[in-house]
Amino acid sequence: MTQFARKQDRKDFTDFNLSEILQEILRLIRESFDRKIAVVEDIPDHLPVCGDAADLSQAVMNLCTNARDAMPHGGTLTIRAKSGDGQTIVTVADTGVGMDAATQEKCMDPFFTTKEVGTGLGLSTSYGIVKAHHGTLQLASEPGKGSRFTISLPEGTKRVQPKEEDIGQIVRGSGEKVLVVDDDPDIHSGLAILLQKIGYVTLSASDGVEAVLRQRDFDPDIVLLDKNMPGMDSADCLEELLDKDPGANVVVISGYDPDGPNGLNGSEQSRIRGFLKKPVDIGELSMLLKEILNPTQPPPAAG
Repeated sequence: MTQFARKQDRKDFTDFNLSEILQEILRLIRESFDRKIAVVEDIPDHLPVCGDAADLSQAVMNLCTNARDAMPHGGTLTIRAKSGDGQTIVTVADTGVGMDAATQEKCMDPFFTTKEVGTGLGLSTSYGIVKAHHGTLQLASEPGKGSRFTISLPEGTKRVQPKEEDIGQIVRGSGEKVLVVDDDPDIHSGLAILLQKIGYVTLSASDGVEAVLRQRDFDPDIVLLDKNMPGMDSADCLEELLDKDPGANVVVISGYDPDGPNGLNGSEQSRIRGFLKKPVDIGELSMLLKEILNPTQPPPAAG
């Protein structure tokens, strides 16, 4: 079993019931995953956690989309959870192609991807989120025998009663269309599903050429564009998108700082509507989308 850890800045965490998040993820999975994948769950009603609900939702969703990609011909996705002895534990297991030892050692590294064994950049994001919550992410896998990811988090300090509420500090959309462009399916499918959950209509593209075609047919209100893609890079894609629609709202997403050596040049920065660094915080993204789409709308009241 391989264990991973990564340093990431801590946010202002709150106590919440992780069970509600997992049930919402299960609902999204059953609506969006291929019916060839059977979903098995074992989740108690109450799982106390202190953390950022939106980030943990993204971390688990990334593991689920990775499991889906590891089972192209179908299989079983199992999500189990339990709480006790000061720990809240979530396990995501699949019956897919599995990974050899060399792949397991690299699969959490930034920008590592091996699509044929179902590992993508979403795993690195999940790993960073879990570490930021003072937790661990463990992997057990064998080629041909599937993979099992286990998240262990410190138990919440308060008993939070189950209740219906939105995940995190989210500003909901109103049916606006968002095109998500990223060459990693873990990222573009997971992000698209989360945006659907908060009220947007989404479509995904896996490269710049596909993004230009999708723009013509989909006519998105906003394009979320990955900075680093093979083939047509983000600079050329941005040029094409704006050539087709000079008023296009493009937000660039990258694992690098915008002003660093792998960032944006001055022309790119002047032509986009925003920049977000990976891993994307869904609350921050929702605020940015609303600022772009409704610039005169006042921000939501605190609390």
